Amino acid sequence: MMVTPRIVSATPSGRVPDQSHSAHSVSAADTDSKLAAVWAEMNAERLESISRHAHRLCEDGHLRAGISVDEARDVLWAYRSPELYDLLVQRRGWSVERFGAWMGEAHIAALL
Repeated sequence: MMVTPRIVSATPSGRVPDQSHSAHSVSAADTDSKLAAVWAEMNAERLESISRHAHRLCEDGHLRAGISVDEARDVLWAYRSPELYDLLVQRRGWSVERFGAWMGEAHIAALL
């Protein structure tokens, strides 16, 4: 089955959203209880969204045999973490385009 990275992209348009603020939010949340609460809410919303996406991938028959919805959710959760974006784009100097291309390939290799 040929699947394009858009199926597992971060946004419906296939763009990878800029997450450069996220690493700073993690650090700030460590020291500020109000920010920590907001950060926890944002993470809960991200997990909920990713869970829906994993269910859609399963319902549409896109998950590779042997990959459960829970495993797909966890892989998507890890790949879409702000920390991964920070490591590769902010710290290692990857372009957003390179990161997006790699992200699509990584999703396909892991799940489809």
